[in-house]
Amino acid sequence: MNIRDAIQEDNQSLIELQRKCPMGTDLVLQLDSSPDFFSRSRGYEAWHVLVAEEEGKLLGAAGYTVQDKPIGGEMRSMVYEYGFMVDPDVRRRGVASALQMEIEKRTADSDILHLNIIEGNAASHGFFTVHGFQRVRECVPLMVMAYKEHPVDKFKIRRMREDDIPVVVDLLNETYRGYEMYNEVTEGSFRKYYHRLPFHNMDDIYLYEGDTVLAVAGVWDYDSVMKFKLMEFDTKWKLMRMVTNFMGLFTAMPKMPDVGEEMTNWYLTPIGIRDAHAANQLLGYLLNMAYKQGVMMINLPMDANSHVKEIQGSYRHGSGSFFWYMKPVSGKELPEMGAEPMFVDIRDI
Repeated sequence: MNIRDAIQEDNQSLIELQRKCPMGTDLVLQLDSSPDFFSRSRGYEAWHVLVAEEEGKLLGAAGYTVQDKPIGGEMRSMVYEYGFMVDPDVRRRGVASALQMEIEKRTADSDILHLNIIEGNAASHGFFTVHGFQRVRECVPLMVMAYKEHPVDKFKIRRMREDDIPVVVDLLNETYRGYEMYNEVTEGSFRKYYHRLPFHNMDDIYLYEGDTVLAVAGVWDYDSVMKFKLMEFDTKWKLMRMVTNFMGLFTAMPKMPDVGEEMTNWYLTPIGIRDAHAANQLLGYLLNMAYKQGVMMINLPMDANSHVKEIQGSYRHGSGSFFWYMKPVSGKELPEMGAEPMFVDIRDI
């Protein structure tokens, strides 16, 4: 088995491998990053996708990026791992372990490895625990449903302009100051971050204004980066779908996709809150946009204890859990995280 960096010529093989590796147990989703498998990675300044191959056939893949983030009051060199895939035909042959060992060898000068795993993915929980990772935080993928138009203060809402960046930067830092793993942004880093995100630009960010800017929120069309098709669901999802469809005969209800249908969604980014009502109205405005464009939901992944969840208000939403895992590198100790919530970078989901 050979481990190497992926190249552009691997694009189609990686897409085909991804389609063979559905995600989840209770709700099984097929991921599809076509036409560009590397779109998810392009949001990072420095990234690597590794592939495991044998006799010219791709057996698995994994990505990672190295960034400095504050934990426990100190800046740490952190390796974020993502996109682990192993061809079902070759599982239990050590492919995932070989990829993990290669990542650890390449990043031996860093401080911490970290990643996230959805609640029902028992295989991944087991694998990374065996490899020394520890669960450090519970997070929630807040899924706000776009199924009807909501009354909002639309005359107080407008698109962000270039000259709004200083105000927006201040608002974001005010919102997340003290959060673990949050790097305060500058005007320059804000521009770099949102210019780098694929399929996202300044026109996707909106402000709610009163005497000053009271909230900022933008949407990232993640369907253009990666599509999610529902392949299987459990009895609980089936019952929820039946009840929702029945109630939909009498009132507006969220659409719950069937097997074979795509779960269309936008991610909420950035999000800054100075006033809860303003943020809630801004979310309603974005939900109205999503509804008109046929998008099912807007996702907001966050620490389970983040105060940002107040933005959801009374809007219908789904919820679940995913967990953040960390591992100290090369015998170092894992630092204690403070009592403040952890900031979840939208690129890491």
